Amino acid sequence: MSKEQRFMYCNSCRKEVLAQKSETQHIIHFILTIVFALLWLPIAFFYVIFWVFIALSNSSSSFKCTTCDSSNISTNLPQNP
Repeated sequence: MSKEQRFMYCNSCRKEVLAQKSETQHIIHFILTIVFALLWLPIAFFYVIFWVFIALSNSSSSFKCTTCDSSNISTNLPQNP
């Protein structure tokens, strides 16, 4: 899995930190699904269900602070008074 990284503001750490989230490589999973479907159709049926579950659960993945592992991340930096 690849990871997307950005500098964002962590509301828990109260500073700008490097945040990252996991990304699923859908093309590789799709190619493997086709290969296994041709060779192992009964097994591939369960693999596709599992692949869809993983793809859906990763699509809602949010950024996390690499310092404290908090999901309390915002794109806006706090305003100075």
